[in-house]
Amino acid sequence: MLTINANRTNDLAIEKAQDGGQIWQAVFAYKLPVFGGSNAWHTGGDVPFIFHNADKIPYLIAGDEENAYAYQDVCADALLAYAKTGDPSTEALQWPQFTVENGETMIFDNESAVENYHDVKLLELVKEATAGNKGDNPFASFGGGEIGE
Repeated sequence: MLTINANRTNDLAIEKAQDGGQIWQAVFAYKLPVFGGSNAWHTGGDVPFIFHNADKIPYLIAGDEENAYAYQDVCADALLAYAKTGDPSTEALQWPQFTVENGETMIFDNESAVENYHDVKLLELVKEATAGNKGDNPFASFGGGEIGE
């Protein structure tokens, strides 16, 4: 629960796809070996990988360098393909556009792949668990108060 983005939805991707936009949705799921395995979404942890700079964070990838460097190759290749062609698909990894019907989402990880609406059940659980929240604190119903309380 500590690493769930409780405010995440597919709403923006759905809205833009309905408006005719070209949408490619992704989740960066690689677990850094630091602290026994942690996601780094909350710190922009995808940035060193999509810009092929994993060598700049040796303290975060220590012990899993081989996977980290392979992961950065996949992430950076997708960014370069998108910059060059307007489509993030590569020879090694096909990435279809997000559609409202299927919710295609690239899950970047040690084994990257596209999944369709991969998190629907999780989003439903988070919505249920945070029902009745007032204000901007998504964890209020978990007993979390405002900062400083």
